[in-house]
Amino acid sequence: MKLRDKSTLNRSTYFEKFGSMEAPVLRLALKTTEKHRPIADICWSSDESLIIVGHGKSLHIWQKKGKGFNLLKLDGHTKPITAVAYSSACSVALSVSEDRTVRCWLPSILGKGTFFRIHNARINSICMSTNGREFLTAADDKIVKLSQVSRKSDTVSVTFMKSFVGHTNWVRCARFSTDEKLVYTVGDEGLFRIWSKDTGKQLSSFGSRSIPAGQRCTSFEISPNGIHMAAVVGPSAQIYDLRTCLVIGTLTPPESAVTKLAWHHSGTELGCTCSDGAVRMYTVPDMETDFKIDCSDSELSSICYGKRSMLTGDKAGQLLVWGVKYMPPAQPEPIPAPTPAPPTRLPPVEIKDGVVRVAVRNQTTLPQQLGRSMAVLEGELAVLVSTMRVLENRVTVLEDGLV
Repeated sequence: MKLRDKSTLNRSTYFEKFGSMEAPVLRLALKTTEKHRPIADICWSSDESLIIVGHGKSLHIWQKKGKGFNLLKLDGHTKPITAVAYSSACSVALSVSEDRTVRCWLPSILGKGTFFRIHNARINSICMSTNGREFLTAADDKIVKLSQVSRKSDTVSVTFMKSFVGHTNWVRCARFSTDEKLVYTVGDEGLFRIWSKDTGKQLSSFGSRSIPAGQRCTSFEISPNGIHMAAVVGPSAQIYDLRTCLVIGTLTPPESAVTKLAWHHSGTELGCTCSDGAVRMYTVPDMETDFKIDCSDSELSSICYGKRSMLTGDKAGQLLVWGVKYMPPAQPEPIPAPTPAPPTRLPPVEIKDGVVRVAVRNQTTLPQQLGRSMAVLEGELAVLVSTMRVLENRVTVLEDGLV
């Protein structure tokens, strides 16, 4: 494990700005005894009691029990699973596969599953909304589809809502924006596209100059704060500022390649799995390596963050559970608001026939009262003079116009 050297930085300034993360600690290693198959994708359930794993053609659900996990193995796909998700609203696990289907699974011993064919080609990604009901799928039929999952008792159904059509090549990934008003997609034509979720119309596109010729973007993730987007492009991870849609940094691990990435909930920590079996954690937009963790002798293929945990999976079928501790940026102490001074009470003033009369209650404070009264009169007189000048200018303009 290699720790980033921050000796050249002002530590107090650094942590006040980005917060700090301690080195992840290995908690558990989970692996089945069956033939080794690569882990395609992993995710937590909403309460982090289940780990959903796409393992070859099977969906593995690890149920938390005490300090360990019990395994549920669910079969049904005829070709390898490509991505998984979890519906918090329906308590259902979802998986998509090269067999063109979306399957919804009840996480129980019976392992009831329902499949829906909503694409005409291999499905590459699935993304669940925060409400746990709507999800996006991207496929090799060049289409992104928005669907809705619902559950009544043990019956799960999927309803098609709309399609996002416009890509000219296979679509690799689709994600909701942070506020879920937009949909971001990327295809093998080398363009990121932005769509309106409500209308299904394309609003913009970018990335034509940032993705090198001969390379493609295989996946991307949007930061929880909605400011940055990290994309796997060739062997590197490109960081985009979504406010300008421009690349602000490129992360290339030495003698390795980025395979998958995930954002920590802080929005500034980015975890990247690499082909050399290591996880590299970066601070964005600082673009420096915080940690390098050697996880496996095999290529890592998936990563996912929980509230206080991190999951990694490799192509040998091993799943690792890591403990993660993050300290948010220090919040400056609020500066107390100054106590307003009590309003100054001026004596009543009366102007009549050019004579100024001031009501005096105390003869000893007469000079001070007169001084304050004269200051008020001077201020009002200055306002009157400026008003007269403006009126004179307007009268002059009107006269010139009449002439």
